[in-house]
Order: sequence, then C-alpha cells, then structure tokens
Amino acid sequence: MQKFFTFLVKRKKFVLIFYLVLIILSALLSTKVKVNSNLADYLPPDSDSTIALSEMEAEFTGDIPNASMMVTDITMEEADKLQAIIQKVDGVKAVSGIADANAFNVPYEFLGEEAVSGYYKDGHALYTLTLDTEKKIDLLDDLRALTDKKTYFSGSFVTGKTSQKTSGPEIFTTVGIVIVFAIILFMFTMDSWITPFLLVGTLLAAVVINSGTNLVFGTISSVTNTAASVLQMGVSVDYFIFILHRYREYKNQGYDSDSAMVQALTHSKTSVLSSSLTTVIGFAALVFMRYRIGMDMGIVLSKGVFISLICAFTLLPCLILTLEKLMTKTSHKPLVSTAYTLSKVSRRVRYPAMIIFAVILIPALFLQSQNHYYYGSSHFYSDSHVIMQEKAKIDEVFGQKNTMVLLVPKGNTASEAQLTKELKEMPEIIGVTSYTGTLGVRIPYEFLPEETTSLLVSENYSRMVLTLDADDESETTFALLDRIKNTAQGYYDEKVHLAGNSATTEDLKSVISEDNIKVNLIAVVAIFLVLLISMRSLKLPILLTLCIEGAIWVSMSISTLTGDPLFYIGYLIVNSILLGSTVDYAILVTNRFLEFKEQMDVNKALEESIAHSAVSVLTSALILITAGVLLGIICTDQLMAQLGSLLARGTLTAVIVVLFVLPGFLRIFFGKRKHRKNQS
Repeated sequence: MQKFFTFLVKRKKFVLIFYLVLIILSALLSTKVKVNSNLADYLPPDSDSTIALSEMEAEFTGDIPNASMMVTDITMEEADKLQAIIQKVDGVKAVSGIADANAFNVPYEFLGEEAVSGYYKDGHALYTLTLDTEKKIDLLDDLRALTDKKTYFSGSFVTGKTSQKTSGPEIFTTVGIVIVFAIILFMFTMDSWITPFLLVGTLLAAVVINSGTNLVFGTISSVTNTAASVLQMGVSVDYFIFILHRYREYKNQGYDSDSAMVQALTHSKTSVLSSSLTTVIGFAALVFMRYRIGMDMGIVLSKGVFISLICAFTLLPCLILTLEKLMTKTSHKPLVSTAYTLSKVSRRVRYPAMIIFAVILIPALFLQSQNHYYYGSSHFYSDSHVIMQEKAKIDEVFGQKNTMVLLVPKGNTASEAQLTKELKEMPEIIGVTSYTGTLGVRIPYEFLPEETTSLLVSENYSRMVLTLDADDESETTFALLDRIKNTAQGYYDEKVHLAGNSATTEDLKSVISEDNIKVNLIAVVAIFLVLLISMRSLKLPILLTLCIEGAIWVSMSISTLTGDPLFYIGYLIVNSILLGSTVDYAILVTNRFLEFKEQMDVNKALEESIAHSAVSVLTSALILITAGVLLGIICTDQLMAQLGSLLARGTLTAVIVVLFVLPGFLRIFFGKRKHRKNQS
C-alpha cells in the first residue's frame, strides 16, 4: 500500500482533476434519480397485501381510491356539475361523488340530503378520487383551481406527494446548517483556518458522488433520499479527522509533506478500515430485512461510507498537499487543543458511572422492548400540519372513511350476496359496493354490458369495495381486517384477498417486526467478529459491544418512559446506524488505552487515552448529533424527524458511555500494567 500512496501523492494534480470531473458528473446524475414515497412498494412480493394488489391490477382496470376532496358552500347541482369537470382533469383516473348516488337523475330538490349523505352533507360535497401516482402534488392545485370555493384534501396520495415535495428543500437546509456547524466546530479544533473547508469540501464531494451513483438503482425511497446525505457526513467524518491528525504527527516529527502524508496513510489504513467496516456492517445488516426499504437504505449508505473512505485516502491527501502553503499561512493555535479536563472528570466518575450503567442495563433492555410503534404512513405528519388539519375537517363532516377492496372468487352469486349482507351488518362497515349488492343475484353477468360489470367483476374475481369507519392504523382496525378476511374466507374454498392502506400497514407490522431480531443479531454478531479478529481478544469485543448495545437500550427506553410512540422502521434503522457508527468511538478510546498502557501507569494511560480521543470523538459525535437534531426540527415528515431525534439521543448516550463508563470497565478487566508507580 505504501507504494500506492507514494504514487498517489506524486500524481495529486491528476487526482484532483479526476475528482472535479467526477463531482460535476455526479451532481448532474443525482437530478435524474427518482424518489419513491410509497412505502408499500417495498413490501416483499409474497405479502398478502402485495399479492392482493397484484391480483387486482391484473384483473381490474380501476385502482383503489387514494384521495378524498371536500368542497364547501356548494349546492347539490353545483356538486354534480363539478364532478363531471373533475373527471376530465389529467391525472384523475376515477371519481365518485353525488352523481353516483343519483343514478336515475332525479331533481335534487326532490332527492334530499339524506339520500346522498355519503357524498353531500350540510352544503359540503365529498369526492372520492383515484389519482395517478405518477403525477406530482401540483395535481391537487389543479383540482383546487376548478372552483373558487374552499377545498380540502386527504388520503395516501396527499401524504406521499407532500413528503416527496418537502423532503428535498428540508434536507438541503439540514445539510447546509450541518456544513456551517462543522466548519465552525473545526475552527476550534484545527490548527489552520483553511483546514475546516478542506475537510467539509471532501465530505461534500463524497456525498455528491454517492448521490449521483444512486442512478444505478433508478429509484430510491424517500426515506433513503432524505437521510442518506446527512448520515453519510455524520458517520464518516472521523476518517478524515484521523488521517489529518496522523499527517500532523508525522509533520511534527520532521518528515517533509509528501513523506508525512505517505506515512499517515500507511499507518492509518488498519484502524480506519476496521472502523469503517463496523459502520458498513451496521448499514449492511439492513439489507437482510424482508421489508425491502432496508435493502434500499443499507446499500445506499454502505456505498456512501465506502465512497467516503476512498475520498479520505485519495482526495483529502491531494487537497492537503496542494494547499499546504495556504494552510501554513492561515495557521493558528487550536482554540481547543487538549481535553485533559475531561479526562480528569472521567477518572473521577468512572466507577459510579460504571455502577449506574450496570444497574440500569437490564431495566433498559426490558423498557425498550415495551415501546409502542407506528408501522404505516398515517402518522407521518403531526396534527398541526396542514394536511392533517384538512383531513380533520373532512372527518368532522363525513366521519372517518377508510376504503378497502375485497376480492372473492367469481361465480357463486348466492355466497356473494350472503357475504355482502353479513359485511353490511358489521357496525364498523358503513358501505359495501358489490355486484350482487348493486344488481342482485338474478341477472347473469353475460346479460349486462361490460362497462357495467368491469369495475366489480373480472374473469376470476368479484370485487367488493368496503368503506370502513376506522383509523388507517390501529389494533382495532387490524382486528377488523382479520374479521373481514375470516368472514369472507368462510364462504369460499379459494383464497380471498384484501387490499388497501390498512391491509398494507398490517403487513408492514408483520414483516418489520420479524426483521427486528434478525437485523440486530446479524449486526451484533458481525461487528463482534470484526472486533474479535482485529483486537485478537475475546473480552474486549464483548465489552465494547455490550457498552454500545447498552447505550442503545438506554436511549430507546426513554421513549417508553415518555410514552412517545416510535416509527418501527425508524427504530430499526437507527439501531443499525448507532451500532455501526458509535462503536468506532469505543474502538478509538480502547486502542489508545492499550497503546498507552504499554508505556505508563494504567490510570495515566486511561487519562491519556481519553485526552487524545476526546476531541476526535466529540467532533464526530457533535456533527452526528447536530444532524439528528436538525432533522428532528426541520423535517415535517414525522418519520424522518423522529429518526433524527433518536439518532441524536442515541449518539449522545453512546458518547457518555464511551467517555465515562467504558474507562471503568477497562480499568477493572484490563488493569494489568507494567508500571507500578503512581497507582491508585
């Protein structure tokens, strides 16, 4: 490797030109990457709701309605005319409204509101829409423009497109603030005013290259798109810092710039590679989730860490050597040059901190297992958000409406009629539209025109559209869905299928819950093996893994104590990220301790290990914490906001454990020392 690094530093201009072209190309390619905000698309192909949707799409032309539109201060006649206009809008696949309740065109003054209560009430008209998911959220603006009356929207189309529209500006703002914070932070810890810009510039280059290379996937999830850039910066910044510090050490020993850089890269590769490997493993564990959003995020983030690693060993050295003179001219004494005060505090509190940690470990493990979770998208926005306020307005007038589609085998009209009757008797079901319920059992299919039957009958299935008075996601709703499926299955030997947002969410709950143990076990075992091989010790990997896992348990148990529900997918992702990234802090402190223990008294070795590690650990952690806090504050999508908050809290907990708890364990279990003086 030393020959390669020597070749690299001698060809630094070529390397910089190569990266300049690559960055420009990646920036252009990143604009071509499509973003998918529909989490249901990442369910495994064999899940019940995915199969149901596939069967429905193969047999029927009509999709499940995905939006509701309420117009206020409108007459029945105006509502009827508006429905015809809505149907003609590009992107509207289907619309049902007051006209569907007046099939015989009775004058509305004779019909009365009670007859059309599902579509019209107290001067409010409700339209159930099936909108083209390929269209942008601007489609809603087109629909609002059809009338000068107040209009409200709700539904999965609204939620998904709002997330897709807002995530870009929000992440841009987040990354911008993180960059400014990182530069200011580096000003305090670096010895040149230009160095922070080199570090941040290299980080940004890695982020842009990662974003551009996402084009090979064609489409990535909105969760990945929002989080990837911030997380990549937060988890990989310590590679750049470590190499820079090594370079400074060799420069101070009298090496010339090129030789110092070669030595720094050569002697950094083992520790940086092992550190990055644990981070990659944490992300790569997500790939083994059946819920394929884990694969999406795991691959993108693992690729991002790998690209950051390559940039740290190639782009950063060339930038430093090219701008060495400017760095010298802008040199200054670090505003925070040592951390001996922190190391002394660590020495004083290490035993009490260790005891407290040991005492709360088991309760924390139990408490974090008692968290309440959200699995779908129905809680992505807070009640104060405009789309939730509009949904509340619609629910206030027309009540909750949750549309589901039940597919049953075609042919047995008697069973279908009896099933329709039984479903209508369920108090939570406020509407059932079926062939037999609409046209009766006496009219054969072949006697009716295709346009009359095509929406409800296909070659193999009869389709029932159910309107539920139920939340999109709750245990009560899931129990109702099971009751519907069991009731329907009782009439048929062949399998029945239930499709809709709630069915998808129920499958998400089942799939993601199964993924939890598998993902965590894979990550823990893999990281443990890496530590075992690199440290050649059994006790150290056990200790470090337990400390970081314990920190995660403590952090997650706080949500149980506060009663705040967690998004399960966010919980899983943060678990993997924290395990993979914060174990680096423990590795750094431990390696420094083992190095100093060979040279001095064990207590002094602990102090020196904290003093020499604290700035690197705190710098990296503060950037990750800041990124998490900003995601929590800026993102209107509650999944991303919570992911950021959990990341910040987990990182802070891990730092506390590494700097104040881990030293106590190291002192007890690895306290054998060669030097006997000044021991306490």
